[in-house]
Amino acid sequence: MKSLQSRLLTHWFYRGPGTSPPAEPRSHSEHQQEPPQELSAALKVGLLVLEGVYLTGLALRELWARLKPPKKVHGVRVVGVGNLVVGGAGKTPCVLAIAQSLTKAGWRCGILSRGYRSQAEHGKPTIIFPEDLAQLPALTVGDEAWWLAWRTQCPVAVGRDRHSSLNALRAAIPDLNVVILDDGLQQRYLHCDHTVLVIDERGFGNGHCLPYGPLREPAIQLTRFDAWVNNGLQIAHPDGLGPLPRLSAPLTQVGSSWVPLTAWQTPERWLSVDDGIAQLRGRRILAVAGIAKPEQFFQSLRDMGLAIETLPLADHDPELASRIEQQLQLTHYDHVLMTEKDAVKFFSTHRTLPSEAWALRRDAQCDSEFIQRMMHGPKTP
Repeated sequence: MKSLQSRLLTHWFYRGPGTSPPAEPRSHSEHQQEPPQELSAALKVGLLVLEGVYLTGLALRELWARLKPPKKVHGVRVVGVGNLVVGGAGKTPCVLAIAQSLTKAGWRCGILSRGYRSQAEHGKPTIIFPEDLAQLPALTVGDEAWWLAWRTQCPVAVGRDRHSSLNALRAAIPDLNVVILDDGLQQRYLHCDHTVLVIDERGFGNGHCLPYGPLREPAIQLTRFDAWVNNGLQIAHPDGLGPLPRLSAPLTQVGSSWVPLTAWQTPERWLSVDDGIAQLRGRRILAVAGIAKPEQFFQSLRDMGLAIETLPLADHDPELASRIEQQLQLTHYDHVLMTEKDAVKFFSTHRTLPSEAWALRRDAQCDSEFIQRMMHGPKTP
């Protein structure tokens, strides 16, 4: 029998016969989606009541935000990036692409991260400087914050209080003129000049808020976002919510590559995906993913023509490195493949790394017109 969590996921995202639930992409061995196990009437009523309580709390929070709105931050542009559905939707890669594009355009950019499941999530803000990463374990600041600092070479402030993090970042970087909030759309304590909504293939599920549905806030407020990033959405509009505003496409995929974990800081040793696959075909491979939707990573490897054995782990699993080492002690593998975010845990903790361990790096870039419109407004004729 399915667990309650699994039944809720199916209830949130199931769209009828002939479709698969986006929250759990199908593996190569699955042929069709199992019909959803219907929730009991009592459970549905209970979830709807809790949704009403949740919406009441949201309304009071929104009223308070309107009565006492946060002040605009002078001298610094604030860009909030996030999603409406619980779970990962590609927010952090979007932050990465925007930060790289802004830096290339000449902006002095910083990033604010909560540092989920890290020591820095609680207490005073912690500033990550890229030059200090070699001495800074990812568990201290969070794997996503560590990864963003390394890939963007921008300073990252980590802490639950975004306003305090911004103040700390401004004090450390006097010429800072733009900051990006990773997963910052639901916070109301820091004014955002621009907001970017990331929508993945799950869309808006059944259109309900927690816990009857997966939404953090009602999707009818889509007009408050400046841009929508389509990260795999296939449907034309969310069920029962009317027409979906036209999705902008400010991000484009520009390439993928493999990086050996033993040469994490040596970019010239990165291999293109084609070169990496040539070395990986016909080998026994363990694929590891401690992300929100590990099956997506596994399926991308299968789509490359690789035969893999999988080790799915919880998102942000702090024991990911030790779990992989345990698996390697039990079974011999020619190669271990993982996402870049997962590889952070290995490099930053200075573990002994097998030479056959590789991370898959994916790159995206922002459309130049998107950056121009967001930071300067529409071009004048």
